[in-house]
Amino acid sequence: MQYLPKYINWQYNSTHLASNFSWAQWQVLHSLLWQPVANPYEAKPNWHGFKFYSFQNSQLSLHVDIGRFVVQPLAGHVDLPDGVRLVARPDLAWHTVVNNGLIQVNMTAHMLTAHLNNSVKNNLSFFVPQLAVSWQAGAWLKNQYLQHAHLLFKTKYVWTPYRDQTGLPHFDIDWQPQFYQQLFSSNRFVGNDWLGDTNRISTGVELSSYDHQSAQQQWLVALGQGWSFTKHELCLDQRCIGDVWAKQSPSALQFLGKYNVVDNLQLNASIAWDWFGDSGVAGSVDTKVKLYNHEINLGYLALQFPQDSFFSNNMWHVDPHMRYINLGVRSNLLMNITSELNAHWDQARDQFADVGAELKWQGCCGALQLGLVRRYNKSFVENSFKFENRVYVKITLLSL
Repeated sequence: MQYLPKYINWQYNSTHLASNFSWAQWQVLHSLLWQPVANPYEAKPNWHGFKFYSFQNSQLSLHVDIGRFVVQPLAGHVDLPDGVRLVARPDLAWHTVVNNGLIQVNMTAHMLTAHLNNSVKNNLSFFVPQLAVSWQAGAWLKNQYLQHAHLLFKTKYVWTPYRDQTGLPHFDIDWQPQFYQQLFSSNRFVGNDWLGDTNRISTGVELSSYDHQSAQQQWLVALGQGWSFTKHELCLDQRCIGDVWAKQSPSALQFLGKYNVVDNLQLNASIAWDWFGDSGVAGSVDTKVKLYNHEINLGYLALQFPQDSFFSNNMWHVDPHMRYINLGVRSNLLMNITSELNAHWDQARDQFADVGAELKWQGCCGALQLGLVRRYNKSFVENSFKFENRVYVKITLLSL
């Protein structure tokens, strides 16, 4: 999650071009479950652009990201490196249909150059290629037990060679949590710093049902798993050094379930089961209820993995024994005014991790948001915890 007291963002979208400009003061990145990353960088400024061209069965796209990252000094820590980073990711995608199955091939390159201050190397640059091949095929099932059901098979292979990228500071990188939704991701990390080395194949099967009249999805059940042929060498910390993927393959079994009980009640569940490891289990359950002008979201996230297990070291950048409950209530007060309350309860520490309230006005040409948040944040100096109270204002302007 991101904590941004001062933030300016400008977006422009057209048919073939997307542009995003931002200026952020005091950007503190947190990995999963509010564990802080001790590299609090400010993006002053940061620009991201995306351009694509489509022709026949192919598409050529280009992602460009350039930013100046300034570090805020922390008491008790040495000066961390900062500087300017330029990232370009060209991607060539080609697809075709063979025997009712869709095959897609992506060839990507991660090109980065950076000029750093307070670093051993002032100038860094690296080039990381990537090849991804995916296949998916489905069929409609109609019988007395399954009405308007759809069965989908999908497989994806990703190959990214190892390139030493550790000389670059962690400007905006973090681990990507591993549930079914992320099983077919091409990068193990989020952000634009690194492209993680990968040599794996992932497969999944999905069974879903749709309403005949509204064509809305009623329920979905999915199972997936990944097999890796080599170990991961590029990691954010030293906990994954020496873990051999080939010996621990396959990965945890991923389960995803969605069920619309009625129009106003939805259930979502994701479970990861390390059935070849030490019986570690990770899961999340979310419930969404709509009552009149109110929408209630209740979620539960659990992690329970041995510290030395393959899954926790490679996929979870957190303490493997955690329980969190989140509650959100959104209400329509007037035609253009909504309120929202959010809270996260940390069962391990038996207290709230954060509590927030927000009031939002939405008009034809913009929006105004006023909020208050009380966060339980970790201190980098004393290795203790403290509360932080913040009031924020967010203004959004829209134009054609």
